[in-house]
Amino acid sequence: MSNGKERYLAGWCPTRIGDGDPDQWGGSLVCHHMLFNADGTIDLKLPDGIDKKFTTLKKTVLIDKSGKAVKKENSYVLSDVASVSFPRLDKTCKIEATVKATGDEDVFGFAFGACDDKTEVYSIRFDLKSKKMIMSKDDLTRGTTPAQTDVTLAVPADKQFKVKIVAEKSVCVMYVNDKIAFSNRIDKMPKNPWAIFTDKGTEISFSDIKVYE
Repeated sequence: MSNGKERYLAGWCPTRIGDGDPDQWGGSLVCHHMLFNADGTIDLKLPDGIDKKFTTLKKTVLIDKSGKAVKKENSYVLSDVASVSFPRLDKTCKIEATVKATGDEDVFGFAFGACDDKTEVYSIRFDLKSKKMIMSKDDLTRGTTPAQTDVTLAVPADKQFKVKIVAEKSVCVMYVNDKIAFSNRIDKMPKNPWAIFTDKGTEISFSDIKVYE
């Protein structure tokens, strides 16, 4: 669809059997702004109309950390296996961050629905070796489950990723470098903490982390 200048792609983030939707409707509406490249490829970014709705900057405070996680000014530097947790997501919000990796096989990402004991979280991983973004359910007592969804990840030469995440109830849409959109339904996301983490990496920097409501 178009407004006469830009084109937009609309679809549904589906519901799943057993998630409390007895009618199993199509799901929740998700809309992306389409960018057309000279080589015929299409990039997807967060539409400006949605982006600008989030105007209230929420204070982001550290509530927990594990492993090799160090705060340096406005950045968190994580190495090897580490994580940093932030307060629960009570309302519809937008999360912004810039992530800088160093190695060709680094694995890092964002986790949602992290309860107090963190035995069960939903993780969105950036796997630089396979060049994929992968969403999986992690149970610290049993390990990582197979990927529930994945999408090809374009890895820039500088290994820097500008990330915007829109979280509305159980719908999580992640945009990376105004090129990739990755939509998932994460039932435990509302009213639970979220986190940044590394599974493998010499030094991953998460900077300019902001949450807007």
